[in-house]
Amino acid sequence: MSVSYNIYRMPCKLLPDLTKKIIKEGLIEQKTILHKTYQLKFYFSDKLKGNEVWWWDVFSDFFKDGIEKPHNIFYFGLLIGFKEKDPENCYLISLGKSHFYLSKFIETDFGLNVAMRIANDENILLKKSRFFCGGKSQEASSYSQFVQGSYFPGESIEHLKTKAKETDKWGANNITFSDSIQLTLDGDPTALVDVFNDIDSSLATKEIIEFPKSEKITDELKIEELDERLLNSILTENANVIIDEIQSFGASIIINNALTYFKLHTKTEGSSKYHQSASKINDIKITDIKEFINNNAIKDINKVYVKITNEANNGHTVSLKEILSITYTEVSEHYFLKRGVWNRFNTAFMKYLYNSLGNIVFEIKNDLKEDEFKAWQVIKAQQIAKGTSKDKLDYREYYFNEKMANEEGYTLLDRQLKKIPSLRKGGKDYNVEVADLYKHGALIAVKISDKPHDLIYNIQQSITTIQKIKRGSMEFKRSVTDVVLWIATTKKVKELIDINSIQFLLAIQTWKEVVEGFNLKPKIYYSHHDIPKKPKKKVV
Repeated sequence: MSVSYNIYRMPCKLLPDLTKKIIKEGLIEQKTILHKTYQLKFYFSDKLKGNEVWWWDVFSDFFKDGIEKPHNIFYFGLLIGFKEKDPENCYLISLGKSHFYLSKFIETDFGLNVAMRIANDENILLKKSRFFCGGKSQEASSYSQFVQGSYFPGESIEHLKTKAKETDKWGANNITFSDSIQLTLDGDPTALVDVFNDIDSSLATKEIIEFPKSEKITDELKIEELDERLLNSILTENANVIIDEIQSFGASIIINNALTYFKLHTKTEGSSKYHQSASKINDIKITDIKEFINNNAIKDINKVYVKITNEANNGHTVSLKEILSITYTEVSEHYFLKRGVWNRFNTAFMKYLYNSLGNIVFEIKNDLKEDEFKAWQVIKAQQIAKGTSKDKLDYREYYFNEKMANEEGYTLLDRQLKKIPSLRKGGKDYNVEVADLYKHGALIAVKISDKPHDLIYNIQQSITTIQKIKRGSMEFKRSVTDVVLWIATTKKVKELIDINSIQFLLAIQTWKEVVEGFNLKPKIYYSHHDIPKKPKKKVV
């Protein structure tokens, strides 16, 4: 008989904590079978109360008298396999919903690490990805014919379905790789011990295929530092809450729907008492989380949890971090949260992103001289005071834009606003700045700043402008062929990726996709913002 097995792996040192967790969730230890050098320990949900049927009360008038209130019972089990002598890792076989309770213990990139060593990437049947730029956050795609290596910039693979290259060893059936491996075997479950050994052997070899994915951070000090940074980002409303509509649990892809609800809670220090949010919600906002953290004086982000329920089950609880999305850049490392665990982007991810960004025309322009701007600003202030100035604009970007218009033949658009009708009936129209400069079909947005969030804001303005022009909601009578971001920073760069911020680079990739989607050409102009260094004080 062929049986499909869903295999996870975790360090054996976590076995006592896992055992405590699964017993709490209703799993009861059954038999242990010794096979070859392995112990195979089995747990089963022997005594279940069952989950309430949410529509029982709603339709109570339609039921005959005497019918007992029903409960849905979903049995689940777990097989734990490990070597009898000096075990390093445990293998976990999830049956039913037990995979919900494994996330804190398992190697989250286990299945994909095996895939990079045994999978056939010429015939991928299904892949589920997370996107960190562009118009989508997640996507699950099936293929009749996959083109080898056809991954997208900003894409991180989370789930693959394909065959193994060595079918004699792994079988000719499809294998699903994610945080687990799902494969089909003939015969008794004790034959799994041979698979465990084959997996161990494969992970000791070099990778044979490459695809963009995440890599888990294991440095405890770095994790603690990132957690503190995350808490501060929430309190300043600088993080994103993303309720994954599509989630991978082992071989399963679960889609949340309108009947999925979320409730925040935290445990009181030194007590069994829990504080919960006032009501269930099916769309958590960052302001909800900030309010909950402030109301409960929470100092550790790991002490906030979310209970997720739907009609199919009584729910499961995850850490708040599992539904948050945020990225940070430090030197050459780019960190982000993946289902509550801090990860970094692997080399392949950055390669696909850099290759795409490298296709954007990048032109080095003349330097922006800070001393020239300061001199202009003094004269402008005098003219404003005397009433002889045509305007009262004395900021750095306006000086730059006016200088380009006067000296280089650009058309000045800075502060020339267009009216956009309000989306609300009877509402006040919006005033929107089209761009800063225009020349020979190029619509140009200028930003002089070293701060990534300033540059990203400028990128978003450029996206909004071109979308409104091309969709006819903003009038612009000149022809547009190129969309340009003109960036000036004090750090001199030679190419786009020298601006080392993952948020900025991913925003540029999103902008590129939008611009090219309208059959326009994206371009980057760069000027070095030259600020004279202050002379060092002489030591007397």
